[in-house]
Amino acid sequence: MIGYIHIGEIIVLILYGSILLGVGALVSKYPETISGISTLPKQAREKLNLPKIGAFLSKWLNVSATVVFLAILIPKQELRWQVAIFIPLFLILLSAAYLAKYRTTRFKKEE
Repeated sequence: MIGYIHIGEIIVLILYGSILLGVGALVSKYPETISGISTLPKQAREKLNLPKIGAFLSKWLNVSATVVFLAILIPKQELRWQVAIFIPLFLILLSAAYLAKYRTTRFKKEE
């Protein structure tokens, strides 16, 4: 059926988006727990602007959550789930790649 969404799908999508929002809030508050940064030696970690990294990743997680919430409005079920799964995954991977590439330049502490 086109244009019909089950209440269970709405609940799952809202929970999924809420988890992304929650993780985004945690990342902005505790950026030292981000994978790859937590395993850096202390000297290398002190050279990074951790609040800026946390804010950057938090924004991308919030955008991903927004995509999930907007996916509820898509009438076709298959497309709804493709959008809700693959676009946030792509955005998170894109932000992780950007962070990996520019970690030592754009996210370096200003002295």
